[in-house]
Formats: sequence, structure tokens, C-alpha cells
Amino acid sequence: MDREHPSFNNNGKSSDPTNKIAEEEIQHRLERQAQDREKIMNCWQPGHQLKNGRFIIKQILGQGGFGVAYLASDQKLKRDVVIKTLNERIQCEPNFEKLKEDFKKEAERLSQCRHSNIVVIYDWFDEDQLPCIVMDYIAGETLARRLERGVLKEEEALHYIHQIGEALKVVHTNNLVHRDVKPGNVMIREGTQEAVLIDFGIAREFHHNKLILQILERT
Repeated sequence: MDREHPSFNNNGKSSDPTNKIAEEEIQHRLERQAQDREKIMNCWQPGHQLKNGRFIIKQILGQGGFGVAYLASDQKLKRDVVIKTLNERIQCEPNFEKLKEDFKKEAERLSQCRHSNIVVIYDWFDEDQLPCIVMDYIAGETLARRLERGVLKEEEALHYIHQIGEALKVVHTNNLVHRDVKPGNVMIREGTQEAVLIDFGIAREFHHNKLILQILERT
């Protein structure tokens, strides 16, 4: 028995109405995704409102390989906060949806890391298809900026090392590893010698038992 085959036009495209509808639907979906992506990347300007006006962007604080951090004003609690989200490069990645989910899961885990030397995470939410983390704004300077003014005294250096070490204990207890501990990711709170670990952009989950097993397998 002969089977029917879809006919093709001179351009090599199927003339089957069903295929044409499917192609138009795919094209429409791609155009819509492109429009959404453009909207995401263009909305983070000073004065832009987030979460129904709860937060107002004031300025960009910095950008890394994974995220971008903004200084924002919390209109409800009358305080400045830091809002971190995924940067434009990550937004263009083909696995953007997975990265969004990873970002949210990371926020949930980091919110459990409560310590005076770890930045406080207040909340997380979605805005224009972007995940956002709301964190404490720490007035002061990074340890990297402090080092630009000269070498630290031994006592002061050891004080910072001890504080960050205690912070990392809490991070590891929550099955996370930071992987980017450096002076640029440590804030010195203004008027104090209190060091605060601030940037967890590439923190990753780990399991102690699995790590031990991997080490044993390599020895």
C-alpha cells in the first residue's frame, strides 16, 4: 500500500498545513523569547522599580562572571540593600533556565548560613523572569581596597583570617563550598575591623562523604 508523503515547494519546505502551523508556532515562540530576553537585559537602570515598587535601583555596585549586584532602596523598611541577579552574559547562555534554578537553590541554601561574618540574605524573588537575591548592604570597603593603602599589620591580618575562617566553617556545615575567597569578596565594615564574606556567586554544593570517597579513590 502506498503511503502519503508530505509535498514540498520549490524552496524545499513542506507544504503540509500542519507543518506550516508548527513552524509558525516555533518561530513565534523564538521571537517571544528574544523579546523577553531583551526586556530583561534592558530593565536594570537607576530608578527602575522591583517587586511592585518595594525596591528602587540606585546604582550598579559590581559585576562578575556570574552575577551583577545593584544598590537599591527598600521603600518598605527604609534602608539600602544589595540586589543580586544574573548578568547579561549568563542570560544569553543556552542553559539559562537551568542557571536560574541553580541561582534560586543557592539563595535558599545560603540563607541558612547565619553568621556575623557572612552577608545576610533577606529575601529572594523573581522579577521579569530573573531571579533576585536581596542582601544586606554593608557600608565600608573591600579588603582588596584596604590592601591598596599598604600592608596590614600582622595582628589585623590574623584577625581577618580568623573571621573568614569561622564564616567558612558555617558555609561548609551547610554543604557549600565558596571556591572564590579573595580580598575582593570580603567587606570590612565601615569604622570597624569586622570582615564579612559577601560574594557567593560561584558557591557550589558539596557532600562531605562523597568528597572523602573521591580522595580515597585517587590515592
